[in-house]
Amino acid sequence: TADNKTREYGDANPALTYTFGTFKNGETSAVLSSLPTASTAAIGTTNVGTASITLAGGSDTNYNYVFTSGTLTITKATLTATAQNAARDYGDANPALTVGYTGFKNSENSGVIDTLATASTTATNTTNAGTAVISATGANDNNYNFTYVDGVLTIGKADLNIIADDKTRIYGDANPALTYTFGTFKNGETSAVLAGLPTISTTATNTTNAGTAAITLAGGSDTNYNYVLTNGTLTIT
Repeated sequence: TADNKTREYGDANPALTYTFGTFKNGETSAVLSSLPTASTAAIGTTNVGTASITLAGGSDTNYNYVFTSGTLTITKATLTATAQNAARDYGDANPALTVGYTGFKNSENSGVIDTLATASTTATNTTNAGTAVISATGANDNNYNFTYVDGVLTIGKADLNIIADDKTRIYGDANPALTYTFGTFKNGETSAVLAGLPTISTTATNTTNAGTAAITLAGGSDTNYNYVLTNGTLTIT
């Protein structure tokens, strides 16, 4: 009787063995003139399912062989489906999310998968700068099971231009109110969302000679915006 065997899809067949029934006179297989061979038509690319293990050949002076086939059970191999890491700036749409696979048998690739996994994240354009999970689910195939590994979406701070407004005054006068102008915010936001505004200043005083002096911006920070500061000019006439 051919012994039943089990292996995963894509693996080599295990050693095929058989079991003898009851000999006469307390004998063993050592007395047999020629042993049968066990074989199966299954190869590494045979799909998941079952294949017959057959016995053939061999002979003996005193015994007539009665063969019983066995079954090779081919189980699904396991693929790891990994959501690929991605990055974007705060306020932008999510990039295309993809899934990578490892563990293929027979030099196969994702082209053989019946239903590919999909990657998704709960992050939206209003999700704060930081990280969010990218998950993979939903793959299906006749020859593979799937395990899933999460990826990371890194949300960087968006650049926000802040430009010191140029000013003019007459020598000896007090400096005018120093102001700055914001560039374009994400998501239709305004400066009201900013955690900490920069400071604006100039070293010019009422005794500074006619000419020009820098109006400088410094400091400030925000969870979702990276400040790009541009200095202005105070013109003293």
